[in-house]
Amino acid sequence: MLQVFGVAGYSFMRRLPKYYGRYFLCSKQMHALTIVGHITAFRDYLFGTKKASKNENGSQLEKTDKVIAEADLLYLEGKYYEAYQLLNTVFDRLNSSVLWRISRVLFSIASNETLSYGERKHLIFEAYHLAKEAEEKTKTNFEVYKWLAILLKAKIDYATTHEKLKNIPNIKRYLMAALELNSRDITVLYLLGHWHYELASLTWFQKKLVTFFYSVIIPEANFQEAYEYFFKIETLKPNYFVTNTWMLAKSCYRIQNYEEANYYFDIVDVLSYRTTFERRCMNKIKKNYKNRAV
Repeated sequence: MLQVFGVAGYSFMRRLPKYYGRYFLCSKQMHALTIVGHITAFRDYLFGTKKASKNENGSQLEKTDKVIAEADLLYLEGKYYEAYQLLNTVFDRLNSSVLWRISRVLFSIASNETLSYGERKHLIFEAYHLAKEAEEKTKTNFEVYKWLAILLKAKIDYATTHEKLKNIPNIKRYLMAALELNSRDITVLYLLGHWHYELASLTWFQKKLVTFFYSVIIPEANFQEAYEYFFKIETLKPNYFVTNTWMLAKSCYRIQNYEEANYYFDIVDVLSYRTTFERRCMNKIKKNYKNRAV
């Protein structure tokens, strides 16, 4: 139940040794990068920094912009450790563009299955904390809200069932904030569609049980809205990725548009995967394809 939704109440001083010092115990190289990358931030936090001149500020901004561009390319190439190391050279708790990018990289590194449960948890918690700091600095960057939603979902995967249920509305709140700033972002649209689909799949009895045992009211959701989000992705980028076409087909089926559902089911049957994630999804889809499982 609620597959889509699976506190770090520490001050900065208490979090620093735990999170910054133990990220990559499985990797000597990255452990060293973590310590070196944040030692300046720690020093500045304790003692303050020298006020920079206008020329120095301009030079630093230019350097930061260049580093961000290079880090984005590394991220797209899947070179997450290198991107993390590069972003640390311009680490600044006041720069939301740097903060959310570090959060994104930490999330991707945490997806490494060779890391221990505790290491992945520390990465996710710190990534979420940095994304929250980015939100405090800006309210106009949709990437910040998108990654807050993604990281909150990842963070509560380590929480109790009650915490998961309580945060369902917060995930949507972040996604809607991102959508308001960018209505064409594929990831945001897909996550919103998935949010509606999973909640709409709950029966009346299941919702009542949640309320009875956890004192949490499940938000309203419906298959029609799920369909609209998935369909918008299909209009923006037809057959862009197999998981969206599959969810679109299932949503069509749920709203009793069987002809359209069969049309998209047939498309899924001939699509190819591009990533390991899509390959896993395709394997699951193939198992359910014959009976059009929803």
